[in-house]
Amino acid sequence: MADKGMEASEEERLDEMLAACSQFEQFVFFTLQRMLHRAKEKEEKLLRHEESLRNYQKEAEDWRSEIKVFKEQVHDVKSRIDEIQRRIKDELQNEQQAVKEANETIAHLQKTNEELQREVKEAKGHAEFWERKCSEQRPSIISEKGHPQEGEEGEEEVIPSATKAADVEEDLLKRPSFTCPSSVTATPRAPPVEKSFLEESVSVQDSATEEELFPEVFRRKLTSTPLMTTEEPSSQSEPSTSREGTEPSPTIPSKRQRRGSVLVLRKSSQYSAPADDGGARRVPSLNTDAGTS
Repeated sequence: MADKGMEASEEERLDEMLAACSQFEQFVFFTLQRMLHRAKEKEEKLLRHEESLRNYQKEAEDWRSEIKVFKEQVHDVKSRIDEIQRRIKDELQNEQQAVKEANETIAHLQKTNEELQREVKEAKGHAEFWERKCSEQRPSIISEKGHPQEGEEGEEEVIPSATKAADVEEDLLKRPSFTCPSSVTATPRAPPVEKSFLEESVSVQDSATEEELFPEVFRRKLTSTPLMTTEEPSSQSEPSTSREGTEPSPTIPSKRQRRGSVLVLRKSSQYSAPADDGGARRVPSLNTDAGTS
């Protein structure tokens, strides 16, 4: 009986242990299920995060490419701005240089204009001086050479002003030559200069010579390209003496013809070329250097 009681108590104890194990097993099973469910949820959440991260990375790559393109555009814009600034600077320098050259050209033209006006003024005074001298010497020359014959009466002819010395020389070659008489070369002093001429040209003394009146003309122009050629006196022409009771006429300086000057000549048979030159015409000479007549 005691053995049966012990067996019954052991069986009860085993049943209790078995029930406790089954409960523990259920608890562990439910716990593991919950843990597995949570793990699955976390895994899904992690997958979603990974997908969103991939999307973010893709967007970041797109932004990087856009930023790179924008940087290239900014670099192009900067290079264009630099090029435009360089062109503006070059154009500004060119304009400044052009303005400087234009100012220099204007100053040079103004200076040249002043010189030309001064030369024109001197040339006018020179022409008036020679016109007056020719008008003063014409009566004595006509009286010494003789009056022209009838039908050959001299006609005053004005040599036109030429811009080139060659044109004036060619025009003068067509005119009859003559030799200045000794009355023209008697004295080196010029006649008194009229007051009107002093007021129009330069202020000098009444007894000043032509070289003193026109120093610039003699220094720059007349000595370089003389329009008149020197004519040696022929053996047939004899020097004429000045008339009695009159003072000798002043000397006509040599190589003092100027472009644009006006010479008044008289057509006359008395101014024909000498017989020994073969009938060729010569340029009328007003050269009266020392030792020539």
